[in-house]
Amino acid sequence: KPNPPTPVMPVNNSYALIDDSSVRLAWIHSPIDGTPQESAILGYSTGEVGDANTETVTIEDEALYELNIGTFESGTKLKWRVKTKGAHPSYSDWSEVYNLDLYLKPTITWTAPGNGSSISNLPLDLEWNYSDDAGTLERLTLSIIQDGEALSQYDLDTALSSGAGSQRFSDYLFDDNETYQLLLTATSSIG
Repeated sequence: KPNPPTPVMPVNNSYALIDDSSVRLAWIHSPIDGTPQESAILGYSTGEVGDANTETVTIEDEALYELNIGTFESGTKLKWRVKTKGAHPSYSDWSEVYNLDLYLKPTITWTAPGNGSSISNLPLDLEWNYSDDAGTLERLTLSIIQDGEALSQYDLDTALSSGAGSQRFSDYLFDDNETYQLLLTATSSIG
């Protein structure tokens, strides 16, 4: 029978975003006789792999599987493993168990100034809410846009890890009676 396959994607102890709805699991078949993979059994669980709650999927000749993760809760710890077979009638032993943490994408929403607000005085009092189940706020960038063109970008204070934030902003001289778009971009410590 083949040697246990080697999981290769995603790397062990990494994360996937539930918002993406699926994650690609991939492995390398390890035959002793040199024959290609003909079948695989994938086992995955949110408990201990091998428990009664382990789901199994039989896969034909592909060494990858798109696992639907859209129904899992943020913070779920998913464990998965696989066994394969080639021309030999027996499956390999199970591969090493790989761990994958599932999270929602971080979000940032403006609370002030509101959409369509008229600004009459500087400095601007910027306010936002940031939510990140997996990481912390690493970078916060304010872009000032007019007619689809980015005029300027500023790094804002990233003192908060999650929740409400605010900052006074007076670094840009806005022209009177012009329309601008303010775009806030957040970068999480998880990437």
